[in-house]
Amino acid sequence: MMTAPQMHALRVAIVIIAAGGRYSGVASSSATASSGQASPGSCASESRLVVVPQLFTAQECDSIVSHFVDTTQGERDVRVAESVSRTTFFDHDGGQREDFRWILDRILAAVKRHYADERSGSSDGAALDNIVSAWGFNVLAAEDGRDLGKRLDFVLMHRFENQGGEPDFFDFHCDTKPGDGTGRTMNINVMLSSSRRGDFSGGTLRAGVQTLSAGQGDLCFYPASLPHCVEDITAGTRHTLVLAVRVPDADRARTAYWDMAAAAHDNLRTALRSVPKIHLLRGEWLAAQGRDAEADDAYAESYASTPQAEAYAEHFDAEALRLAEAGEAQAAASHKAMARRVRALILAAGDATSTIS
Repeated sequence: MMTAPQMHALRVAIVIIAAGGRYSGVASSSATASSGQASPGSCASESRLVVVPQLFTAQECDSIVSHFVDTTQGERDVRVAESVSRTTFFDHDGGQREDFRWILDRILAAVKRHYADERSGSSDGAALDNIVSAWGFNVLAAEDGRDLGKRLDFVLMHRFENQGGEPDFFDFHCDTKPGDGTGRTMNINVMLSSSRRGDFSGGTLRAGVQTLSAGQGDLCFYPASLPHCVEDITAGTRHTLVLAVRVPDADRARTAYWDMAAAAHDNLRTALRSVPKIHLLRGEWLAAQGRDAEADDAYAESYASTPQAEAYAEHFDAEALRLAEAGEAQAAASHKAMARRVRALILAAGDATSTIS
């Protein structure tokens, strides 16, 4: 088990993964999300990315962009450790203003219509429990956009662009984890730009194992606990409307929200085994629950899944020796244990490759 300072040392080392190991997989070019293998026990659309195509017209999308540009101040958000580069426009009153209500009304109606279509009007109690767990409240019982607006943590617009060959991006991350007290449950996005008319290229959204190259006006929503990323913008400017659903943390804790999130993390450990950041996020997820030994295993998987795996092991061995000479026996033992973990995974991967060949 690692102390906070020891974990900090490991996080310093793993920043290389966060800042230099952005996902670069091939994305789907369809207007709907491509779906990977679902985890056992996952609950249909409650634990994955859902897309409602063309919910807003091009003119409506352009007017939303103009609203944010004209009435809010863009703030550059560049954080190397989290591997994020973007501009954010906050509308601090958007969830409560009447002139924004038409947007919330339409989004809520689309969400309710999606669940009705998916279940063909079924009144199955378990299905309703899953929806309540995913959102933190019974979104099907919300009367209009005002009910949704009351449950929004924030309303903002993200701008991702490519200026002079320098792309904006946001690597895999989670917006909530156990014990953070945020009460975040669901992310709601609307694509406001059009790749077809040449506004931008790149910028594919990945949520778990799914990919989405959204069209202008497309609505999507997915759990805030699900690892997701925005791939590099290769040209132009991409605007998205972002709504963050939040409920009292005690309400979220009474549902199966974290059970559904745990199933997603376990599934991604296998489905995206070669993506280091996925293992890092799983380690943070486990550490947040006090499951430190399992978290260390996940961090080791993150190091071992990089091309620099052996260099990481050597780094931890060297740190273990330095700490031992400094009389910090516990920290030295933790670093030595991490080196062993990484090398065991390297060996196991080599054995697996030999077996396949």
